[in-house]
Amino acid sequence: MTRIRISYGTGESVPFEIAGQETREAILNKLHYNGAMTVNQLSETMGMAQSVIHGQVKTLEEHDLIKEVKAPEKRKSRVERYYDLNVPVMSIGDQERIQKIGEEFAEKLVETAKEYFDGIPEREGFDFTDQGWSLDDPDIRQYIFNQLSRSLLDMLQKNGVLETLPQRKGEWRGYLWGMEYQEERPQDPTQK
Repeated sequence: MTRIRISYGTGESVPFEIAGQETREAILNKLHYNGAMTVNQLSETMGMAQSVIHGQVKTLEEHDLIKEVKAPEKRKSRVERYYDLNVPVMSIGDQERIQKIGEEFAEKLVETAKEYFDGIPEREGFDFTDQGWSLDDPDIRQYIFNQLSRSLLDMLQKNGVLETLPQRKGEWRGYLWGMEYQEERPQDPTQK
């Protein structure tokens, strides 16, 4: 069965528990696969009390994961409130296509990165080398790579290629998106 889970980008304080809770995750999946729904519709399809669903919907809305939407084609009365996802969802196919783009991009950067790493000892003196550490140490190389990645992100934002972190509801900043995944069904232990 294909389901979605919410992922996050760099943020100050990402609400992990908001999307990870089972009922909230079920609501997100219902909205993704069924489109905009009311609390009553969610309650009926999930077999849960309206008050429980209402509380979970409000929490998801407060954290910018869902939003109230107009759904004139579905609306039966003026008081019905419809909710839908407030995050883009990457299908499994989208994820595969984006991974391929990422691999092509990475191939172009590998040679530059190798040259850069090889040229570091000639240009810089580091205090950690006085402590017996070298630039060949995997922890040191990873730290340098992390700093380069951060600098690349900063430059992409400064040059308008990427936007800075958006302010979200719930007093945090970051990016949100959904990702489809194939849920593994547990095997029946009685069948071999």
